[in-house]
Amino acid sequence: MREIKFRAWDKTNKRSIDLKNSAIDPLSGEIIGAHDPDEFYLFDSCDYDLMQYTSLKDKNGKEIYEGDIVNGAGEYCVEKKPVIWSRSGWYAGYEDKEKTNITSLCALDDIEVIGNIYENPEYINNQ
Repeated sequence: MREIKFRAWDKTNKRSIDLKNSAIDPLSGEIIGAHDPDEFYLFDSCDYDLMQYTSLKDKNGKEIYEGDIVNGAGEYCVEKKPVIWSRSGWYAGYEDKEKTNITSLCALDDIEVIGNIYENPEYINNQ
């Protein structure tokens, strides 16, 4: 079974928070709170964006989360693409109504996390 964990982006303080022991609403199944080693966070507002762990690690052993920006090689070259969930798995790329340009993370070799969409938007704004 894969490990399920989350990281949150604190929009107010502009920082990433590694979350442990998430509190889940039993009726909706939504995460309503969690804590890191120093503080408990309630997600009752729009002040946080949650990012799920993909259960994959990059070539340096760094955990890959939704919203991370990755580079990778393989059958398809991926350069500075965000990690997203799409239909049935984790991908690097973009998906919207006009176009789909995604590559499965599992199809990549030597994948490396180089940042995330919150702290490094310049990587993806030029795409």
